[in-house]
Amino acid sequence: MKRLEAIGAFCLQNWQPSKQQAALLRHYMIRPITSYTNLVAIVETYVHDHAARLHLELFKQDPTVKSIVHELLTSENNNTRSAIRKQVFTSIKEKTALNVFSIKIVNSYHLPELPTKPPNEIKACLALMREVTRPLIIKDKLEKELDKLFAKNGNKRDDPKWREWELEIIDADDRSTCTAAASRLGGAHAATSAAGNTDVLDAEADGEADGRDIPISGMGDLAALSAGSVARA
Repeated sequence: MKRLEAIGAFCLQNWQPSKQQAALLRHYMIRPITSYTNLVAIVETYVHDHAARLHLELFKQDPTVKSIVHELLTSENNNTRSAIRKQVFTSIKEKTALNVFSIKIVNSYHLPELPTKPPNEIKACLALMREVTRPLIIKDKLEKELDKLFAKNGNKRDDPKWREWELEIIDADDRSTCTAAASRLGGAHAATSAAGNTDVLDAEADGEADGRDIPISGMGDLAALSAGSVARA
């Protein structure tokens, strides 16, 4: 009996979540959540409430597993936050259209299955990140914008006020990208005309921001994960 208990204790001490389970935090990074400062706590709450479907029942039962998950989420949070920041900045620098950028991000971060096209709620989330990043990458400004938006539109993301905001910020981002592209094209025409050169060079960037593909399998029913945001207290 003691031998079995010792084996069980050893297994718990050496337990590690799967890559798919670890990818959960990456998915949340592009979801319309209430705060990115408390991302680890938000994911831990989700893991606790949906432990069975995530095959993480031990998270609720064993403090060792809970500690391992917390450490992993904290580490992954730093990596994910840095990766997203670089991708958002690169998309602005290279003037990547919002829809193109959203497809790239969704393909790398979405769980459990890829949508046929990026949902407006995710596009709006990415558009907000780009909006506050354009002048300077300031996390506090994103948090302040979230505070104002939730105070104005409420906790329910399916509220018509949120849907109206989603369309407005997506449209504003699209207009900003198109205006910048038109300005660059006009400048290229002026430069080539002055030089007497009729060839117009295409200077569009590929938008190759660093991204990681995540193969998702064997995680069970994760429909609740993509059902909406966590209500703000």
